[in-house]
Amino acid sequence: MGDVPPAFSGGTGDSEADFLYSPLLFSGVYNEAAETIRRRLLLGGILTLLVSAGVAILTKDYRWYGIPLDLGGVQTHLTIFTPTIIGSLLAFWFGVWWGIGPAFTGTLVVSLANGIPLPSAIGLATATSLGLVMIALAYRSTPIPLDQRSIKSVVFF
Repeated sequence: MGDVPPAFSGGTGDSEADFLYSPLLFSGVYNEAAETIRRRLLLGGILTLLVSAGVAILTKDYRWYGIPLDLGGVQTHLTIFTPTIIGSLLAFWFGVWWGIGPAFTGTLVVSLANGIPLPSAIGLATATSLGLVMIALAYRSTPIPLDQRSIKSVVFF
């Protein structure tokens, strides 16, 4: 495969490079022989979208946003937005396309629940998804392991 690192070409199984970001492509699971897997993935995808929408509403109802933090005299705020967490995990585990749906759906649902007009809610959900794409691209384009077992990978994360 020439100059292509193993993580981008499917891995060799014998180096640290195999821990690099390597997505599970839709085309890899969509074939006639994988009917059971395809049904499970479809059900899992729908379930993930529903869970993402549900926890987005919980974020609003339980006010998991703007939580004040005092860090050594510096006042800051923390927002725990679970659809982005779910989307990020799916993007890291399976690839960015698997994480965009839950992030988009959760952001759209919570935006509409907070009274944001539909065009603005779609723009906000798109921006959240694009942020997730940028994170995935950063991991895809740098030779940093995802295993979080080195200082280099923890600092990059």
